[in-house]
Amino acid sequence: MKKREYRHKGGKRVRETLADGEKKPVAVCDFAKNLNNYFWYRRTVSEGSEGPVVYEFTKRRVTLSKNGLPWKEVWLVVRRSLGKNPGYTFYISNAPLGTRLGTFVWLSGIR
Repeated sequence: MKKREYRHKGGKRVRETLADGEKKPVAVCDFAKNLNNYFWYRRTVSEGSEGPVVYEFTKRRVTLSKNGLPWKEVWLVVRRSLGKNPGYTFYISNAPLGTRLGTFVWLSGIR
């Protein structure tokens, strides 16, 4: 992070900005669509009347941004439907670091 000074109404103010070379924020939908198939895990969420309800899941530790600056670190859990045109569902969680994917899968199936 770098600080940038500027004038506003006769006074000096300081604003934090991303330093050159730091990663820019990425939209979660872009992240999910570009993620290699290797990182997706197929899990059964529940048993439906027409058979098991199956999705693919992945989880990543990400840093949320606020006003274009890093804010706080959380889990991003992504659920992807199966098929040629998958649909994506995104979950944000402040669960502890050691939380397993199975816990997030279970939570995603709760209504």
